[in-house]
Amino acid sequence: EYHNIDPAKGLFFGVNAAKRIGEWNNSVRHPAASFHPPTDTRACGRAQAVAWFQKSDQPYVINWDSIACDNRDFLVMGNPFEVYSEEVAKFLAQPRASRPVRSE
Repeated sequence: EYHNIDPAKGLFFGVNAAKRIGEWNNSVRHPAASFHPPTDTRACGRAQAVAWFQKSDQPYVINWDSIACDNRDFLVMGNPFEVYSEEVAKFLAQPRASRPVRSE
């Protein structure tokens, strides 16, 4: 399981050079980065969309460089050094039909 990020299970962490890289990563890692994106990159716009979609009933896909809603509406965020806050706010404010409630 080379890809596994759990240090107890991932094969990456068994390699000596990887251990040094892991130790360095741990020394520079900012725990808050898991919950607060950089404010000067498109990660800020993505986080804005994540927060909105978590409260909505809309289907969505969020990629590194784009946000999509219901596979029809999408916003491309091509520049990684652009924040896109205004563009994301406009995108999210667009009227969309609510998803039908499924009866089981």
